[in-house]
Amino acid sequence: IPPLPFEALTGNRVLTDTFERTQPPEIHHIALAKKADLLLIAPASADIIGKLANGIADDMLTSTVLPCRCPILFSPAMNDRMYANPKRADSGLYPDGVYPEFIKNVVELYIPGLKNVSMQMFFVILGAFLAVVLGLVDDRFALSAKSKFTGQFVIACIAVFGGGIRMNLSLDIPVLSVIAALFWIMLLMNSINFFDNMDGLAVGTIAIAMFFFSFIAAMNGQFFIAVFSALNCGVCCGFWIYNASPASIFMGDSGSHFLGYLAAVVAAEVTFFDKGYSLSRFPVLIPLLILAVPLFDTLMVVIIRTLNKKPFWIGDHNHISHRFVRMGLSRKKAVLLVHLSALAVAVGTLPIYWGDFRTAGVLVFQAFLFLLIITVLQLNNAGKESDNG
Repeated sequence: IPPLPFEALTGNRVLTDTFERTQPPEIHHIALAKKADLLLIAPASADIIGKLANGIADDMLTSTVLPCRCPILFSPAMNDRMYANPKRADSGLYPDGVYPEFIKNVVELYIPGLKNVSMQMFFVILGAFLAVVLGLVDDRFALSAKSKFTGQFVIACIAVFGGGIRMNLSLDIPVLSVIAALFWIMLLMNSINFFDNMDGLAVGTIAIAMFFFSFIAAMNGQFFIAVFSALNCGVCCGFWIYNASPASIFMGDSGSHFLGYLAAVVAAEVTFFDKGYSLSRFPVLIPLLILAVPLFDTLMVVIIRTLNKKPFWIGDHNHISHRFVRMGLSRKKAVLLVHLSALAVAVGTLPIYWGDFRTAGVLVFQAFLFLLIITVLQLNNAGKESDNG
């Protein structure tokens, strides 16, 4: 591509002369090498690869490549006979040397950060492992509510005090952030445990939530959390295939505890509010709204069980999915409607992240109204059933 069309397409100046004089004076190839995060050579001819393999810098491109300390990616363009030549393979560059070197450079870039969080990650992973163990023991021996809550509290303490998990409430009160994080982790573990009452219901809802957490974390530049959330979303989707109705695999309490724990940790780690760019304090509500459906369901069943003078930890058929079935839907369609509701609320709350106070306030109120409409419809149907009974 000639320089002029390339400048027109990219909007950037094209440099072709290694020692072109400019004001202010600058050594262009060194300056470019220092600024580069990734260097892509496309097309990479046999001539270029040969020069770089032998440390020859006789033009702008090779002079820029040699001082680079960033990952370098080659896209070779040559005849297949030239490509297969042993001398090209022995050059130490693409493909035998570039991929390992590229991977090495990328890994080395993140090693310091990984070392800084390695101990925290150990405790977070330990908490996830213990959540699975607690669920397995409960599945096998049907633990009492007191024993289960005690185990959940211990797991939450490991994540908070060992893993450094905190809730960002935009308040400079460390004790409050710790208490909120402990409550949040225990709430989500129980909420998803309650919510796992139909095939594919809980895992599908968490997959949707993890997708949005990954999206927001990526927007924040929290790429580690974004990748971690995306991995969890992928795991959930893989399991969802076999857990969807009719399920061939069931997660049990071990799976629901695990998903609830991961959802709580990821939601706590994503930065929703920052004084530097947030236009209101409403973004702190985003994790509540992304997980609004399971949290709302937990609130409703606790209220119903309390009004019926029953222990709130004893299961029944008053969950939102059960009430959809009583409205005449099949179990599969009830699960689909719950997932669509979760998706609708989550999508509707995204503008809260970047919106001003009025926009965020309206969207929060809209999400509340959406859940209220579902409740009114379900309660109205329940009233008709009672009249007919």
